[in-house]
Amino acid sequence: MKKIFFILILSLGLSPIFAQEDAPIPGHGVGNGGDEIRRTFIETGLKVLDYLSSTPEGKNIINRFNLDLSLLTKQLTIQKIKVVSASDKKNKDVDNGGSKIDSVIQDDKLWLIQERWDIYLRDNRPLSKHIFHELLRMAGYQDDDYVISLHLSEIELKNTFQPSPLAQKSTKDLEILRMKLATQVAILTDLYQQLGNFRGNLYQFLNTDDLKAKVVSSSDPNVVMGTANSKALNSIFTLSVERLATNEVWAARFSGVNESVTETDAEFTIQIRGHKNVFDIPKGTSLLGFAEILNSSSKEIQATVFDTGAGGDMSARLIITDKRSGQRDPDNSIWHPNFQFELSTLTHLSAANFSVQTQGQDSLIIVGSNSIYRDSNEISDFIPGVKLTLHSADPGDLKTISVTESGTQSAVTKLKDLIKKYNSIITWIQKTIGYEVEKKNIPNLMAGDSLLVDILWQLTTSVTDIYSNDSRIKSLSELGIFTDSDRRGLLSLKDEAKLNLILTESYDDLRIFFEGKNDNRGFAKGFDNVLLKMVDPSNGSLPLRIYRLNTQIIQIENRLQSESSH
Repeated sequence: MKKIFFILILSLGLSPIFAQEDAPIPGHGVGNGGDEIRRTFIETGLKVLDYLSSTPEGKNIINRFNLDLSLLTKQLTIQKIKVVSASDKKNKDVDNGGSKIDSVIQDDKLWLIQERWDIYLRDNRPLSKHIFHELLRMAGYQDDDYVISLHLSEIELKNTFQPSPLAQKSTKDLEILRMKLATQVAILTDLYQQLGNFRGNLYQFLNTDDLKAKVVSSSDPNVVMGTANSKALNSIFTLSVERLATNEVWAARFSGVNESVTETDAEFTIQIRGHKNVFDIPKGTSLLGFAEILNSSSKEIQATVFDTGAGGDMSARLIITDKRSGQRDPDNSIWHPNFQFELSTLTHLSAANFSVQTQGQDSLIIVGSNSIYRDSNEISDFIPGVKLTLHSADPGDLKTISVTESGTQSAVTKLKDLIKKYNSIITWIQKTIGYEVEKKNIPNLMAGDSLLVDILWQLTTSVTDIYSNDSRIKSLSELGIFTDSDRRGLLSLKDEAKLNLILTESYDDLRIFFEGKNDNRGFAKGFDNVLLKMVDPSNGSLPLRIYRLNTQIIQIENRLQSESSH
């Protein structure tokens, strides 16, 4: 197959490239110097990506062109960045516009022309836009005419070709540094997950309907029971359970579980609720093998084979059960079988062998003068917000179903759970940024970490914020929830009676406090916005910090791999 070369042209308003080839700079040749070109290219590329992830201008470029930083980062490895001499490259020296070629993309690799990059490094040219352009092309983005890379600020990165501090470190030091950075990534990832889970708990307070749970009670739980969601109305109604929905079951007698059902290759056809299913049955298939074919080929039925132990010529049994309950035909006055068998091609097993053991029928409840049929013993589409579960039939005997409100316990439980998880995060952060007295000789990698200190401050101040809205409740303290100053910002429910009183008598005020009203944010939304600034995948402080640490790890791994190759 003919190879296609993508030519990357240096035409970004940089200094002109002279026609003559300058002598290679010592230390930058295709040998060890080629590695130095590659190292400086990779480290500059990583600085470009760090600029994109950590500055407002960079983030605007990411968002505007929907760039994937992780995809761009994957291009910056010594497996993909190569250095080749101009005398070795098998392509022309200039492109169609007459510009000198300095790099070629081939076989998913970027080949840097050594003689051209020697000049760039010697003159310390501002190459950030050019390197960004090449990364975009490698990652598959369309950057023709530099429609993306020209938006990068060259001023911010023009001095990027500086000796790397990693170059001064020994292999042992690099290994230790990599381990430390990986540990920090693990710690921050742990916090990221904790905050994400906490947002899930906070979400239920964005809609407080479920804070007051609904309870369903039955006069005879052995016959019928139920559950309800927040949309269910407090009510009492009576019904009788006339019959339960059943799964249709058919059985066939046969000579033995290991006896063949056919002497020739054949087809077995069964219509399940009007849907035709065809199974290929090889010659010599036993009754047991026949059941295995049915089970592996259809999710609608369950086939079982056993021997009754009674002896005789027909002691084996094949049982075929409909996995769904109810019957296919809506006419519940007459039973219509869900299964229809066609076994005429099987030489030893025929439809005459089959007989129905259990008819498939719909459940039936009577409410007043209404007969309600369903193909299940769980009925959730009759009473709004209520799901009934039928356990047994008791024809003609009326049962009473009541839907009531559980009171305040559900809300109290959920608030206590929210407080518990909040306190767990605060305690975790405090421990992580502290100094372990028992291990003074072991430094804490995150002791006094500025990001964690800032996150701790944001969390502890957010729970004490005052919210101005139409509710008479303005803060958690008015719900009996206070910050325990002796325990460094942890929350506690100190006045549960006060909370219960509000839930009973001022529920609308509590709803507005948590949910907000009109354009005024409530506590849940306000706190969630604070959390989002920490965990948002694109711009959250934690993902960006984790990204930068991973970038440093990549630099170190590239350096270590480079060292091991010499």
